[in-house]
Amino acid sequence: MLGKTKKILQKNIFRPHLTDFINKDHELVLLSDKIDWQYFEDEFASFYSGKG
Repeated sequence: MLGKTKKILQKNIFRPHLTDFINKDHELVLLSDKIDWQYFEDEFASFYSGKG
């Protein structure tokens, strides 16, 4: 799948994270927490190159 991004501990005032704008009580956000995303990662991994 897609490569993992580096975890940056300090926020940048000029590049806010998308999570700062999302309403965490919205129905779609709550639904996304119930989905087993690892299942999809495992199922589709064979379609992606490990090299990039």
